[in-house]
Amino acid sequence: MVMEAGLTSLDGPQEAEFMYMPKNPGGSTCRPDEKARRLTERAQRWFQRRGTILQLLQGPWVQFRQRGFAKNPRIRCKLTTLSQACAEFDIQRVDLLKIDVEDASWLF
Repeated sequence: MVMEAGLTSLDGPQEAEFMYMPKNPGGSTCRPDEKARRLTERAQRWFQRRGTILQLLQGPWVQFRQRGFAKNPRIRCKLTTLSQACAEFDIQRVDLLKIDVEDASWLF
């Protein structure tokens, strides 16, 4: 069973907006501005390590990526607690729980 909802704490938000990347679902995020900034910084470092000729392409390439990134659809997602989700879907036992923690794995 795949549950189409995000998890939150009891006092957390009830809804969140995600940027969905259809061609790369694993890259979808609830923090698109931060992700775009990180991708841009990574690309800039890559171009700087490659020398002068490729650095000339850096600006146009970064702009192209940012435009493509901005075209990804935004979707609103319901947030719930794990306990509430289990009750709503009558889940008695969880064998496997896969959670994408958006680069916050250091919290767990």
